[in-house]
Amino acid sequence: MKPEQVDPPSEFSGLPTDVGHLDVKDLLFRYGEAMARCGQLENQVRILEEKTQSLEEAADGSRSELQSLLQQEEKELKQKEQTIASLKIQLLTAKAEIDRLKEKLSLAEEGGLIRQRRRQRHQRHWWQVWR
Repeated sequence: MKPEQVDPPSEFSGLPTDVGHLDVKDLLFRYGEAMARCGQLENQVRILEEKTQSLEEAADGSRSELQSLLQQEEKELKQKEQTIASLKIQLLTAKAEIDRLKEKLSLAEEGGLIRQRRRQRHQRHWWQVWR
């Protein structure tokens, strides 16, 4: 990159610019320009450092947010897996009950089903309590 060439103001234009001759006014002018340029560059560096720092802070914040969201999603996933497992068990139990009832119905249609009667408890009267 080529450094910018700044022409001295018109009041300094008539001064000699050869290398062997050091002009104090020209030297001060160039020194002032260099200091102004350094100030601009320092300001740009400070602004870039602030932007970099703010971006790093935002990245750290978003990382922690992402990690907390990930942990929350993992918890929800485990809960859903547990729910699915319990629903599978319920489904298998219901299927087994349906199969058992289907078999009873088919036996009843064929006439081979023997109904099991409930045993009636022999109830004693109040005067038969001691027996």
